[in-house]
Amino acid sequence: MELNDSQIEAVSYGEGPLLITAGAGSGKTRTLTQRVAYLIQKGIPANRILAITFTNKAADEMKKRIARELKWDQKSAAKLPFIGTFHAFSAHILRKEAKKAGRDYNYIIFDDGDSKKGVRQIINSLNFDEKKKIAPLAARKEISRIKIGLNDSEDVDPKIGLIYEEYEKSLKAQNAFDFDDLITKVVRIFIEQPGTLKKHQQRFDYILVDEYQDINKAQYELVSLLAQKHENINVVGDDQQSIYAFRGANIETFIGFEKQWPKTKIIHLGENYRSTGNIVNAAASVIKNNRFQISKDLWTKNPEGSAVKVIAARSSADEADIISEKIISGGFRESAILYRTNAQSPALEQSLNYNSIPYEI
Repeated sequence: MELNDSQIEAVSYGEGPLLITAGAGSGKTRTLTQRVAYLIQKGIPANRILAITFTNKAADEMKKRIARELKWDQKSAAKLPFIGTFHAFSAHILRKEAKKAGRDYNYIIFDDGDSKKGVRQIINSLNFDEKKKIAPLAARKEISRIKIGLNDSEDVDPKIGLIYEEYEKSLKAQNAFDFDDLITKVVRIFIEQPGTLKKHQQRFDYILVDEYQDINKAQYELVSLLAQKHENINVVGDDQQSIYAFRGANIETFIGFEKQWPKTKIIHLGENYRSTGNIVNAAASVIKNNRFQISKDLWTKNPEGSAVKVIAARSSADEADIISEKIISGGFRESAILYRTNAQSPALEQSLNYNSIPYEI
């Protein structure tokens, strides 16, 4: 696969910590994929490589690309490295180490609905004063925050602490883990049982992590503990695209990578393949004002394209009306509206309906 000079440098990097800072549309997934293929071609056994992604879709795409790059058939592709999400990898470990977390290997995993139902039942059973009763959803969020932050339940509101303890007892009684447990329980096992940690550290010579800017404390501890032996931890991400603070992500983890791993090599992927020149330049001019970041240059060989327009609206309703006016002047069938959150949809729909503009969501 054709790569630019920065991508080649990242792909062919030797041993030691590697931080790849990748701007939007700079081919970071391609680079990470090629890095895995390169290591295998170099002679590193596939089962000695661990690649962690944030979604199953990304993991499947990586597997296909690596198999294609190595020209492996379907049978050979089954021997690929472990490539999967943090949760999938942790569940894989727990199948072997579940007893050390008080479960059998055939444990079940509670989904979000199961967890909320369990918390609701516990709150009802505790008979809190009606005026002091805690909403199940709020309690569930607090429990999740405790777990992914690797905090102690004693450090929170006593009522939340009590719900947490009863919830943990309930999970154990049902031979179950919830979604947060999959990572936090593995981290606890590694911290409390050095022998188990050492065993799993010896399994992997290289650990690669995608979207590193969005990992939370539990995920950070997991990969950090595993990488301590060989220090071949290769991470890729963009500190300008961190979107999971509400799930416990801390951008300081990304920015402080070099401080944690002093031998770090930093390689920046700054060439954008996706957008026009005006869009890249506009984005770069905004990003440069961020106080907390790893300095970078963004650029593209693509044409300049249309000028970027910024529109100031007085309210969400005003914004929706401006959009409707643009659609009417531009033609119905050639318009798309992208919005960041579902909360923006009602104002847009109301304006479209008022202006008799047909639409699909």
